[in-house]
Amino acid sequence: MKKIRVYLFFLLGVSIATSCVQSNIKNGRYNNDATLELGEIEESQLFADKFDDFTIVPLENNREGLLSDVYKMQVTDSGMYFFDNASYPLLLLYSHEGDFKNRIGELGHKKSEYTNISNFSAHATGDAIDILDFNSLKTFSSNGSFISSITLEDEYGWDDLAFVPGGVMLATYHRGYDFLVSMFDSTFENRKNLLPVSSELIKGAMWGLNRLQCVGEKVCFLDPCNSTFYLFDINHLDDIHRIVLKSPNMLTEKVARENDGYLNGGYNFVQDFVYDGESILGTMSYEGRLCDFEIDLEKNAITLGNHIGFNYSFLCYYDRSEERR
Repeated sequence: MKKIRVYLFFLLGVSIATSCVQSNIKNGRYNNDATLELGEIEESQLFADKFDDFTIVPLENNREGLLSDVYKMQVTDSGMYFFDNASYPLLLLYSHEGDFKNRIGELGHKKSEYTNISNFSAHATGDAIDILDFNSLKTFSSNGSFISSITLEDEYGWDDLAFVPGGVMLATYHRGYDFLVSMFDSTFENRKNLLPVSSELIKGAMWGLNRLQCVGEKVCFLDPCNSTFYLFDINHLDDIHRIVLKSPNMLTEKVARENDGYLNGGYNFVQDFVYDGESILGTMSYEGRLCDFEIDLEKNAITLGNHIGFNYSFLCYYDRSEERR
């Protein structure tokens, strides 16, 4: 039996709660096209009640591995990776028990070093880590040593990446490009473009480093400008499941184009989420307050609830599969 965990990087604490809303399934160019109407927030329940086990893991107070401004966390079989971007970018590895293990790579201008960390993704086993360094993709081992570097031919403005079976997926949250997501094979010689969009630029961007998430052969991508989730199967990339979140005050691409100050305009939008292959769980700004949500992908239904308890910074899903052991 596999053990499944959701990790939270937090400041104080959390909750998840529910309230049923109406779902409307449409026939479109997507294999499964759902529009989920957001309704009233009716109920509340503790986040911890959704899991069999809930544990707080304190991190070792190590001088070499001090964290101060964490942008992203990813948990793998090898441990917990943290991207810290305080005075300069760092990628650090801790054990599952919170012990500091080592630093991944070094800052510099050599081929074996990185000048910046735009984002990173670790293999599920944690034995390989890709760092997105502007238009370069640099691979390191879990002990921090350099493996390889690939220069991406087009400076596409990639914002996110994820290891997937047979290759790597790259994504952008911005507009001004022809596609939001592209799938590359392991050699980067073959590429399949997904989710075509208008190339017209939108001022500003919905910032975030975990909009593209992979669980086994399933992938979930959030287009934050349209409050829309896209679900892929690596073996059937043309069969896309689209889920659009809708409310009278929902952030959309049209709103973002017409309102330069949309980021501070009080619109409803997804702040963060975690995908476990069966559901999408996260937080959103909803009607002027922080709200928890859960999307049941089998039923195409969403539940909403007040956010109570401690305030976590972001979520991370980890599937501790016995098949990899």
